Amino acid sequence: MNKNHSLYHLDQSEKQRFAEVLKVAETCQYEEEHTRHVTNLALQIFDQLRDLLNLGNRDKFYLLCAAYLHDIGVHTEGAKGHHKTALGIILSTPLLRFDSKERLLIGSIARYHRKALPSTSHSHFAALEKKERELVSALAAILRIADGLDYRHDSRVDQVQVAVPEHKLIFTCKTKKKNLRRELASAARKSDLLEKVSSREIVFVEKLRNSD
Repeated sequence: MNKNHSLYHLDQSEKQRFAEVLKVAETCQYEEEHTRHVTNLALQIFDQLRDLLNLGNRDKFYLLCAAYLHDIGVHTEGAKGHHKTALGIILSTPLLRFDSKERLLIGSIARYHRKALPSTSHSHFAALEKKERELVSALAAILRIADGLDYRHDSRVDQVQVAVPEHKLIFTCKTKKKNLRRELASAARKSDLLEKVSSREIVFVEKLRNSD
């Protein structure tokens, strides 16, 4: 647990279950640096949107787990369809002691980090209750943007600040490197779900850290 970001703040039960999540990620030969960075960005965004999206501490734990598991299908199946593979692993692996509902929640969040938006035409999503589907949509929306902001898998975006003016969400993405063009374009493409969930226009702005 010594590698974890200060945003994690886990209780004892969560630490035990997160250890299992890490074991699954390691077994699936996950890309550690990218995964940790996406997770940190996702949790930064969560903390700034939790009131707007009516999210709580347990929801943050589900996002943490889903973020660490979002790319576990890459080594097994390759990049194409890895989001669906991740869902399958989360639903079936004996290494996780989550109950069936928690597996559906975490698996669905991980599955929707790319490609199709949540839909009741997907059996795993339809199996959830309405409020649970809303939760999955909100957390997947955050994860999609965090993943987009690490488009080149080089931790180029150091920090994200989210302003919440009327009818907009403005993401100021700080970096010590020049040129976030690809990262902001990727995040913008993947902001469709957050736009739908929040009913707001999503805007991304680049800011050099040395200009603070």
